[in-house]
Amino acid sequence: MTAALPPTLAFRNRPRALLGQGLFWAGESVLGVALGAVMLVEGRGMPGWMLAIALLLAAFLTAVGLHLSVFCLRQLGAPDPVLALGPEGFFDRRLCPRAIPWDQVTRVDIYHARAVQVMFDLTPAANARVRRLPRLLARLNRGVGLPGYSLSLMATDAQDIDIARAMHGWHAAAHPPGADPA
Repeated sequence: MTAALPPTLAFRNRPRALLGQGLFWAGESVLGVALGAVMLVEGRGMPGWMLAIALLLAAFLTAVGLHLSVFCLRQLGAPDPVLALGPEGFFDRRLCPRAIPWDQVTRVDIYHARAVQVMFDLTPAANARVRRLPRLLARLNRGVGLPGYSLSLMATDAQDIDIARAMHGWHAAAHPPGADPA
């Protein structure tokens, strides 16, 4: 390894932030149940199609809130690190149980808005190893012309600019010159 390569980085969860997010999503789930109950009781005079849409919305809020609250609360007991970048590849416990080698990361894009956003894409073999919900969201991102995956730093002790530099540096080191569109 040369001195030009980025340092190996590893980041932990912030338990209080995860607990707060888990409680937020649990609150959304309770809100969905409450909305559904109110619609069932008070929605008798509504047209059937309007009541059906309201109940579908309530079911959606409940399902998303329940899924995300369980996800956040399960991360509380997860061992460190939750996110790591190094010569062996990219590891994000929330996406995949194993590290993804840099040669399987096909694209890294860095967007600057209010903060730095790192988005990336994977080869089909690496994509198949990613958990189901992130794969579904990646398809939606690709449908609007973005790279599939977005790196979430919420509830970690990571800094966005450090991650962007390291992700771009390790990816560029693993690919021939001119292969990285970022």
